[in-house]
Amino acid sequence: MISKLSLISPLLLFIFASCQHLSDYGPVNFEKTDIAGNPIPADNYNIVDITTENLDQYNQKQATVSGSNPPINSTLLYTDKVRAYDKLTLLVLDAGNAGAFANSDGPTTFGPIEVPKSGTISFPYAGNFNALGKSLHTLQGEIQSAYATVFNTAEVSLNRIDRRPIRANVIGRVKNAGQHDLDRDGITLSDLLASSGGAELDPHMNHYHLHRQGKSYHLNPTQLAKRDLLAQDGDVLEVSLREDHSVVLMGAVRRPGNHSFPNQNSTLADFLGSSSGLLLQNSNVKGIYLVRDNGTSKQDIYRFDLKKPEGLIHARKFYMHGKDLVYVSEAPLSRFNRAFRSILPFANQASSVAAGGAL
Repeated sequence: MISKLSLISPLLLFIFASCQHLSDYGPVNFEKTDIAGNPIPADNYNIVDITTENLDQYNQKQATVSGSNPPINSTLLYTDKVRAYDKLTLLVLDAGNAGAFANSDGPTTFGPIEVPKSGTISFPYAGNFNALGKSLHTLQGEIQSAYATVFNTAEVSLNRIDRRPIRANVIGRVKNAGQHDLDRDGITLSDLLASSGGAELDPHMNHYHLHRQGKSYHLNPTQLAKRDLLAQDGDVLEVSLREDHSVVLMGAVRRPGNHSFPNQNSTLADFLGSSSGLLLQNSNVKGIYLVRDNGTSKQDIYRFDLKKPEGLIHARKFYMHGKDLVYVSEAPLSRFNRAFRSILPFANQASSVAAGGAL
């Protein structure tokens, strides 16, 4: 009788040898020549084995967008000083008996007076005054001095009774988007973001765009964290998802697919050691490949051997870039098991046929 093992053992040996060969070699650089020995253009990738000697050469942090600080219009910032559209009243009390403002019923009131864009306001007997950017105390002193030349017994009191609010908006991927009053000195864009409950995602996963006076400015998280970008009237701060800050995992990993950076400066080890990382029973840790677009016609492929202690150190230090692709090759036994499972039904059928023929 022909045994099942004798039928399939040659095939198993062939499959195992093939799997062993394919698993030991990932992408490789070939020097190609034609029949006459002339060189043929090489493949459009370049493989680099990462070693201690070349780690610093190839290990670079991804460049961040260095946004410039947007210009500020000081007239649109919050200030306690007089600004356009403030509404003022002036009280004039003359203690003398013959003064123009002598009034037994109390002080004479002028206003409310709305400060125009030009900033010029006027009062009887005192003349015109440029009010913009002056504190109420300073402006009151100027008016008092003007009246003193005419009515040396007159006393004035300048008050602000209303003002137009200045506001800024936060939109996009924040917890509480909406409009915010700029009601005190020194409110920054970072304060606006905090007032909105913060971004939905970690700072490094966001794009920040400031729309100001008809122009848009890209800001990075570092700029916002400095807390020196003042908010002004009409600002719109937009927070959006940074879609380029992710990596594709393929091969012998737990969860193939697209994965976001766990932190601002993530390394290869951050991804391989996460819940999405290596399938230890299936992976060939001698063949970890990182594919990166370097902006030229040739892509770089960095190869890591994690069986070596220095390979583990390299993986912990090697910075990932957005849109990198990581491929983890399979172990020979993993491929053999998969191939064996695929041929086992046919081997059983062949065994049954052989047994019938022997009868």
